[in-house]
Amino acid sequence: MIELKHVQKVIGPTTVVGIALMVPSWFTIMTIPALLQAVLRLVPTQYMMHALNLSLTQANSLRPASPDLAVLACSTVLTFGLVAWWLQRSENRGM
Repeated sequence: MIELKHVQKVIGPTTVVGIALMVPSWFTIMTIPALLQAVLRLVPTQYMMHALNLSLTQANSLRPASPDLAVLACSTVLTFGLVAWWLQRSENRGM
């Protein structure tokens, strides 16, 4: 069972990260400068939006979206690993 203290610790950072991950979706309907596009490529949600766009426009296969899906899978594994490490570390510190 998840303890309440762990839930309370994760709520704040989760909100900040969630908002940061939604930023690329705000720019999907407008033309943005190349510099901002380069910065947004650092956010995994950009890859999700691109994969979704490819899957809706090129329904033949997932092959065109494979690089985007690979980035999403790697970033998901990395994120879960970092969260597990952070929770374990804070539990060992008695926080």
